[in-house]
Amino acid sequence: MIGNELYTPRYGVFGTVLFIIFFDKSEMNLNEMLLFMFFFIALYAVMVSYLETVQKDLLYNNSCKFLSNRVIEDVRGAKDTSFCECCSEREDNLQWFALSAPFCKEMEAKRFLERHSIETYIPMHYRLVQQRDGRKRRVLQPAVTNLIFARATRDRLQEVKTGVQFIQYKTNTFEGKNIPIVVPTEQMEQFIAVTQTMNEKLIYLKPDEVNLHKGTRVKIIGGAFNGVEGTFLKVNGARSKRVVVMLQGVTAVATAEISKDLLEVME
Repeated sequence: MIGNELYTPRYGVFGTVLFIIFFDKSEMNLNEMLLFMFFFIALYAVMVSYLETVQKDLLYNNSCKFLSNRVIEDVRGAKDTSFCECCSEREDNLQWFALSAPFCKEMEAKRFLERHSIETYIPMHYRLVQQRDGRKRRVLQPAVTNLIFARATRDRLQEVKTGVQFIQYKTNTFEGKNIPIVVPTEQMEQFIAVTQTMNEKLIYLKPDEVNLHKGTRVKIIGGAFNGVEGTFLKVNGARSKRVVVMLQGVTAVATAEISKDLLEVME
């Protein structure tokens, strides 16, 4: 613990020497000096308590960017301050989980998870909503109802969502058991790359509405969807073929129409 690191002979000796020097050069009487000493000890205790809190936040929330090298050194007990190695190890354990939340509670679930330092993602789009006065207004809403993604370790996510009934795992059945769906990182990155454009011509599809075997694996090499990899095929609701990014067992999204000149067939 940081407090134990600070409460060592070297810090005690330093504080004592500082106190003696200050007392020797000061014109304070003994009572004033005792009062000053009490203040010094109280300040020291507050500092130790603060650093212990910082350490807990650091280890609990994977957040080290705001810490000074001195605090990082105290946490690790070493002079090496390349603390991001610690974070990178935990980064390897993070996974994207597909979760469900009740209709109109997706954003509430997102805020709840983010308050606990869990990264989330909800694909959004604009919809025309009719007002009471008859006029229509563009409103930003979740593109897929009940769907939210969370990036965390399984243990951490389970710990946070325990007791919160409105956030549940999306699951697949395997050998009679419901297994939480984990979206491969590469698939999730492709999905985010498409959906974060919030292009009005995106088409969201259910997994059973897409047959990837009928399409061609391609990579987009220009335009708004540059770098996206998916399957080029005909989908319901579109006249021409689209590039589809599939999250198995969860959802799929088809891009806006792409010129064939911007498509590179993948082997």
